[in-house]
Amino acid sequence: MEATNFIVNVTILFLFFQTYGASSSNTMIKASSNVTCIQRERQTLLLFRQGFTNQLKWTGLECCEWLGVGCDNRTGHVVSLDLSGYYINSTIPVWLSNLTRLKYLDLSYNSFHGGIPNSIGNLSSLSTIDLSMNQLSGRIPPSLGGLSSLTYLYLRHNQLNGSIPESIGLLTSLQELYLEDNQLSGNIPTSLGQLSNLEVLFLARNQLSGVVSEIHFTKLYNLTQLFLSGNTLITWNVSRHWIPPFQLRIFEASSCCNMGPQFPNWLQTQTHLEELYLSNSSIRDTIPIFNNISSHLQLPNIIKRVVWLSKWTGLECCEWLGVACDNRTGHVVSLDLSGYYINLTIPMWLSNLTRLKYLNLSDNSFHGGIPNSIGNLSSLSSIYLSWNQLSGRIPDSIGTLSSLYSIDFSSNQLSGRIPNSIGTLSSLSYMDLSSNQLSGQIPDSIGTLSSLSYMDLSSNQLSGRIPDSIGTLSSLSSIHLSYNHLSGPIPDSIGTLSSLSSIHLSSLNILKRNIQDICFESICPSDGTEINLWLPKSNSGLEVIALSKNLLTGSIPRNLCELYSIKVLDLSHNSFFGNLPECLGSLIQLQVMDLTSNSIIGDIPNSLGSLSKLELLHLHDNKFEGGLPVSLKKLKNLVTMDLGNNYLTGNIPFWIGKKLSKLKILNLQSNMFMGMFPPELCQIKTLQHVNLADNKITGNIPRCLCNLTGMIKRDAKLEYNSYSYMYQESIEACIKGIQQKYTSTLPYLISLDLSSNKIVGEIPDVLMNLEALTNLNLSRNELSGHIPTIIGNLKSMESLDLSMNNLSGRVPPSLASVNTLGYLNLSFNKLSGPLPIGNHFQTFDNPSIYEGNNRLCGFPLLNCKGNLPYTHVGDDKVVNSSQGFSWFYVGIVPGFVVGFMGLIVSLLYIKVWRVTYFEMIENVCVFLIVSIVVTFARLRRKCFQ
Repeated sequence: MEATNFIVNVTILFLFFQTYGASSSNTMIKASSNVTCIQRERQTLLLFRQGFTNQLKWTGLECCEWLGVGCDNRTGHVVSLDLSGYYINSTIPVWLSNLTRLKYLDLSYNSFHGGIPNSIGNLSSLSTIDLSMNQLSGRIPPSLGGLSSLTYLYLRHNQLNGSIPESIGLLTSLQELYLEDNQLSGNIPTSLGQLSNLEVLFLARNQLSGVVSEIHFTKLYNLTQLFLSGNTLITWNVSRHWIPPFQLRIFEASSCCNMGPQFPNWLQTQTHLEELYLSNSSIRDTIPIFNNISSHLQLPNIIKRVVWLSKWTGLECCEWLGVACDNRTGHVVSLDLSGYYINLTIPMWLSNLTRLKYLNLSDNSFHGGIPNSIGNLSSLSSIYLSWNQLSGRIPDSIGTLSSLYSIDFSSNQLSGRIPNSIGTLSSLSYMDLSSNQLSGQIPDSIGTLSSLSYMDLSSNQLSGRIPDSIGTLSSLSSIHLSYNHLSGPIPDSIGTLSSLSSIHLSSLNILKRNIQDICFESICPSDGTEINLWLPKSNSGLEVIALSKNLLTGSIPRNLCELYSIKVLDLSHNSFFGNLPECLGSLIQLQVMDLTSNSIIGDIPNSLGSLSKLELLHLHDNKFEGGLPVSLKKLKNLVTMDLGNNYLTGNIPFWIGKKLSKLKILNLQSNMFMGMFPPELCQIKTLQHVNLADNKITGNIPRCLCNLTGMIKRDAKLEYNSYSYMYQESIEACIKGIQQKYTSTLPYLISLDLSSNKIVGEIPDVLMNLEALTNLNLSRNELSGHIPTIIGNLKSMESLDLSMNNLSGRVPPSLASVNTLGYLNLSFNKLSGPLPIGNHFQTFDNPSIYEGNNRLCGFPLLNCKGNLPYTHVGDDKVVNSSQGFSWFYVGIVPGFVVGFMGLIVSLLYIKVWRVTYFEMIENVCVFLIVSIVVTFARLRRKCFQ
């Protein structure tokens, strides 16, 4: 019998551990970090990667550490997928919907084709979708309307067709909608008028038609930018007395809308207007007097574009706008129609203008192909067709334009190969074919363009090797080949280009050569020693080296220090290792140093303090250690100091605040800094982004932070020096609970992030004076006291995270007045009382953002009744997951079973334990029986005496 019981018990234990073990292994893969990778999501990412294995080297079990993948620090779920700019040539798979916790999806600037899968509507947590600059076709799936948390939707520059689904109007959290440069048709849905949080609506350059009426704008209270230009025909039907619910800053309705014949009265109510484009809008009226109009509105730009001044009338064509003639012969020699949003094809009879020297049709909506007859314009010296919707091949006849000096076909949809005939343009000095869909190899004939000084072939689908013949272009000063599918090594012949001032080879993702293997003329050693990156000393013109997002390896070459004229050095997102050479301090002209996302180790060199002109310093995501060298205080012109995700130690230096007065961006997150927040930082009036998260900072939040004027008034004109056209800065920040990348929107990033430290004390009331602040994150600290009652002063705030502190009291009612707020997390504090109501605060309907505050009540928690405390989704203990409470119950049951079975097995096989255990049970039972009998006898005597 005992043997039978033993077998039963062992079987139960075996089945239990097998089941539990299998469940655990299918749920998570443990890594060395604190974050764990969900196996199902890892498999989804690997399936996704199958079509583009060369672009991304995703290896290892820990998918949370893969390039472009971001996970929730608590749950391990993938919440961010940023694969922008890798020129991935694939379809978007339906199983992407397995990433059910995904909040941020950026697949922009790739070659994704096919349709947007309907299953994307299953990603219910998404707040940002960016699929722009791809080749996506088909319809916009109606399932997008189910993404109630979606804040930003970017689908621009694709080939999407069909109508805009009505379900888009259900996206009540949407702030920006970009659908321009597609082939969308049909009516603009009236449901868009329900998007009360919408700020930017961009529908330009499609084939939309129908009527636009007041119902389209019913609840667009926050709309500031509206772009409708370049559509088929939209009739504007609003009453003369209509007053819109919004105040526009930018309104574009050229070549799309029948807005006439009178000038629209409602436009005169737009007192914040800065840009207005109404050319070809059927208006036949005089320019009205704009009362109380914004001082930023540039009336000369309007006068240039309004339709009644761009009519070609009269017999004298030489006086028509955009037309210029030869003073002696009367022949038309120049035609400039740029920026009028003309929606036509380029006519073949344009070739009749045989004496034409200058043709500029850029920034319009020209579509169709470039006519072969363009080759008949034998006198043409400059042709600009950029920023249109031109498709098809570049005609071979372009090679007959022997006088051509400048050609710009950028930002279209041109496809096919670059014609070999282009090599016959012996006078060509400027060539820009970027941002198209050109494929095939770069023709060797390009090497015959002896006068070429500027060549931009970036952002295409060019493949094969970079031709050696480029090394014969002795006049070449700037070369841009980034964002293509080019393979093989960088040719040595590039080193012969003594006039070269700028080289951009970023995101050639299968380039596997060490940077040391690039050899430049007259410096190549003949004895077989190591070859380094060099330029001849006679070359003082090289200003830009951009080799980011490749697979370059090895150490940073010391001979790089010989490039004394260099201004921009971008080696980010590669696999460089070793120490940073001290000699880099000799690059005294350097304005930008970006070494982000490499594996560089050691101390930050003291010599960097000699770079007196340096404005942007990006050493983010490396393995630097030690303290910040004092010499960096000499960088008086520094605007950005981005040193996050390293192993830097010590106190945050006080000299940052005393010496770096121009600093606007300070990112020291995820290091090992300790000590108090230095109050000297408050002296930097220009600071607009401070990120000190995930360090060991102690003490209080200094009250002097209210002096940061950069966070009080937004500086939308955040501009740097002349390198801005050579380099685009990028900053990562945790906004709305996910890691996001800011590039062109960087001026709008006004953020204070002190999360995951050991800061104590109360939140200072004066912090609420930072009215331009868009993100405030003080989570995971030891803050106490109340949330300031005047928190409603932060009118620009979009994201607020105060979770995991010891805050108490009520949630201030003024918080409901912050209409821009899109993300809120107050979980795991000691807050109590009713939640605010009113405005859009009711949209925060996820109970988990209040979890761990057992005395809060009101929607979406339990109703408030009297003064009774209300317990809901959690208690005052901080857990490591939003599912922590449910896991408590899941864990307690198997724990009880294991403990009970352990007791039974022990008693079964250890005789001494068994005898002792049952003797104890017997003694307890005897004691209880005797006690009951004696007590009963005593009571009986008392009652019956």
